[in-house]
Amino acid sequence: MGVVSSSESRFEQIATRLLAVTLLLAILGSILLALVPLGPTEPNTELYLVNMDGTAAGYQTELTPGETGQVVAGVRNDEGQTHSYTLVTRFPNREIDRSSFTLGYGESWNTTVEYTPQSVDEDQVVFELHRDSISNEPYRYTVLELSVNTSST
Repeated sequence: MGVVSSSESRFEQIATRLLAVTLLLAILGSILLALVPLGPTEPNTELYLVNMDGTAAGYQTELTPGETGQVVAGVRNDEGQTHSYTLVTRFPNREIDRSSFTLGYGESWNTTVEYTPQSVDEDQVVFELHRDSISNEPYRYTVLELSVNTSST
């Protein structure tokens, strides 16, 4: 019986040491992941909208024909190099504004866009971002949905 107990004890000692080493490696790996960046992120250009207070909520979307709303459109270049951009803002049937600008890596650009629907059919403001040249397909786009009513509530 003493021999069996001795081999169980030796097995337990080896298992305990193995578990301790595994736990230590897991802790060191977690610390390493927290301290060392995983590598470069995917190049990206961000197109965003914020309200006049700078938050991404509470846009002026409840309008009557002839009433003007405002939003801030912004672009951030994280592409890793300088690019030229054109932001086209439009209703589905007509252009509202067009702005061209160049951004270096890490730079941002903002503009206030005013939109005045003339009828209940102008119920979307489309923001199309073109990179380096105007093409049929925008590089990025976003849509601000409006509720255009003939009478204010």
